[in-house]
Amino acid sequence: ATILIVLYLWLWFRSSRRYVSKVLAKSERTQYQYSQLKRQLNPHFLFNSLSILDYLVQEQQTERASDYIKKLANIYRYLLKQEEYNTIELSKEVEFLHLYTDIMRERFLDGFDLDIDLTQADLSRKVVPCALQVLVENAFKHNTATPSTQLHIRIWSAEDKLFISNNINHKQSAPDSNGFGLRNLRTQYKMLANKEVEVLNDGANFTVNIPLL
Repeated sequence: ATILIVLYLWLWFRSSRRYVSKVLAKSERTQYQYSQLKRQLNPHFLFNSLSILDYLVQEQQTERASDYIKKLANIYRYLLKQEEYNTIELSKEVEFLHLYTDIMRERFLDGFDLDIDLTQADLSRKVVPCALQVLVENAFKHNTATPSTQLHIRIWSAEDKLFISNNINHKQSAPDSNGFGLRNLRTQYKMLANKEVEVLNDGANFTVNIPLL
């Protein structure tokens, strides 16, 4: 009987060890995939930022280009600080968004406005890093932003969700969209919290809502 008990315990231990190893391997693989998703956003953001810098150089606006580079440096300082975190407080994400829209002013001037209406309680909630910037960047990418055809961006919260909305006024020569930013964001929320990112397009406004964590 003793031999049978020892054999049973040995088999149980070996089976448990295999199971734990399998779970850990899956966890490490998921974390690696998630980290890769986050890293993909930085080159994507850099590419679009350099496009704006190129515009300023082409227009020979040296002082604005120099100021833009300094602001861009501040943004990347923020990105490097937050890269190690899976989530970030919404208040910090809003601060980052203001940095981003500040540099967008260098190109679009009074071509857009930003309205943020969030409670103090919701500002302490968390979101995926760069979520707001990605969605606002998409608004600029696909719509005109001029004083005569102004882009209106609105951000508010309700029922444990954060809403980012913009009016639709498509560019005549809008760039091809591969949906990278939104798709990446959806995957991050699915992997991190098993929650969905929802999109609504009613023809007049394009709205995305993301879960508050």
